[in-house]
Amino acid sequence: MLEEKGEAPKPKFESKVDVNIDAYLPEKYIKSESQRMDIYKKIAHIECAADLDDLADELQDRFGEIPRQADTLMYVSLARSLASQARIPTISQKGQIISIIPEQFDPVKWAEASARANIRLTFQMAGRGCANYKVKDSRPLYDVCSLLENYLEVLKDAKAGVQKK
Repeated sequence: MLEEKGEAPKPKFESKVDVNIDAYLPEKYIKSESQRMDIYKKIAHIECAADLDDLADELQDRFGEIPRQADTLMYVSLARSLASQARIPTISQKGQIISIIPEQFDPVKWAEASARANIRLTFQMAGRGCANYKVKDSRPLYDVCSLLENYLEVLKDAKAGVQKK
């Protein structure tokens, strides 16, 4: 749309998700290299939970039960997209802690997102500030994505509240 008006589109905010878990499409799951590459492209374009659900349904129908590594890869892509939408440059893991390091840290908004998602966080206020999530199970990015979705809702609600005043 912007290109039609002669305006350059805004560059997408880049986010990095660096976690200590296996995330790939096993060759045993999708034997054809060209099909695997096509699925990698689809995974890279996941932008919301509905996209992930649709792709998971497609994978299940075409290739059978989704292996943990492929499921994790889809959640890495979703986390990266949600982080990009929320202007969070870095999500990283050290040991059992996943740190969400936003461009601008607002502990009140993160506390609200944490309460909505029913996910316990700790906050680091020194330096840039960040929200820390302690890994509890084998699908930590599921919780991180839920938290990010709730954070985006908090931001949306805050913006709507500002506009009403």
